Amino acid sequence: MAQTLTNLLAHTIFSTKQRRPLLKAEIRPRLFSYMGGIVRDLSGKALIINGTPDHVHLLVSMPATISIADMMRIVKSKSSRWVREQFSSEGAFAWQAGYGAFKRALTDLTAALSRTTKRTAATRQWTRLFYLGQRFSFSEL
Repeated sequence: MAQTLTNLLAHTIFSTKQRRPLLKAEIRPRLFSYMGGIVRDLSGKALIINGTPDHVHLLVSMPATISIADMMRIVKSKSSRWVREQFSSEGAFAWQAGYGAFKRALTDLTAALSRTTKRTAATRQWTRLFYLGQRFSFSEL
């Protein structure tokens, strides 16, 4: 029986249009959960979703059935529409064109979690971390 097995971890980063600080603290947890659902609908796994008022980091286990370009196009378009619908006071919310995407090894996961937790705590911009779809604190790993 033929099958396709992959282990593709992608760290993507993208920002709000003109890097405007539109992702307020009350928006981020709901937005990150919504983005996780989009990734899940595309057969991926959102391992970490984190961000600041002007950008988002996603660590995603990519399925073999979709390219990173297609995944990012869908995540960004659906999430920007959702922000406009749910938080109409944000007006013309949009993501900046483009994104950064970097391959990660499974061994990088613990280090990435540590860096992300320390960085966000140090800058007092800690929002939410999601690990395999569940909220966690770093001490639980």
